[in-house]
Amino acid sequence: EVEVLGQLAAAEALPDPHASADALRAIVAAHPDMLDARISLALALAAAGDPRGAYEACLAVLERQPDHPTALADAAILARQLGEADAAIELARRMEAINPDDARGYRIEAAVWVDREDAAEVARVTEAGLHAEPTDPNLHYLLGLARVQLGDYDAAIEHLEAARRYGTHATDVPMWIGIAHERAGRVDAAKAAYEEAMRAMPDDPRPAAMAGVMLWKADRCPEARRFLVNVAGRGWGRDPQVREALAACSPKKDGR
Repeated sequence: EVEVLGQLAAAEALPDPHASADALRAIVAAHPDMLDARISLALALAAAGDPRGAYEACLAVLERQPDHPTALADAAILARQLGEADAAIELARRMEAINPDDARGYRIEAAVWVDREDAAEVARVTEAGLHAEPTDPNLHYLLGLARVQLGDYDAAIEHLEAARRYGTHATDVPMWIGIAHERAGRVDAAKAAYEEAMRAMPDDPRPAAMAGVMLWKADRCPEARRFLVNVAGRGWGRDPQVREALAACSPKKDGR
């Protein structure tokens, strides 16, 4: 057993993932019930660009130990990557059932519903996940986006602010807060959020475009103009709404 563990450590340490996978296959063939070797094989195959092989290695672990937490999580992630959404949901729900206090299953299932553009299911799953982990920034972020799509704008802002408070890496949080304020009819609050988004996302023209078009629609062309000129100078002048707003808010057109 000590010798096999040494072989496993040596195989895992190989810098080339293809060579590591070959060595791990040999160990698995000789010791088919060694689950750590199968998990390492899945990781090596994923690193070698073989997600299908990695997925099958995880499933082989689950055949022997259906509640193996690492195999479940990796298999769910790989199933989503492979486009097998139903399998990813089923695996994520197994994770949730085995350990309802672990947010990982909820995060994976929510991501699949994001892929399917089903805001109601995203909201359902992320709310359940936040009962398990109330400070999870990813769950707050996804729930905030879902609430925007579902028209619950104040709740959306609450969860987007919570995502930021708990350390989300998503840079577009202020843009979505702006969208929520705009859709709720709060133009000044939306403008402030879009300006913050422009600072947070300096290479993304969307916040400036959204602010400019919103202010044009609110009959506030003098304020809209600087946003629209910013966007036009970055190649977005061909966008139909931006083009219409630019024409309507030109100094000659509005007389200001």
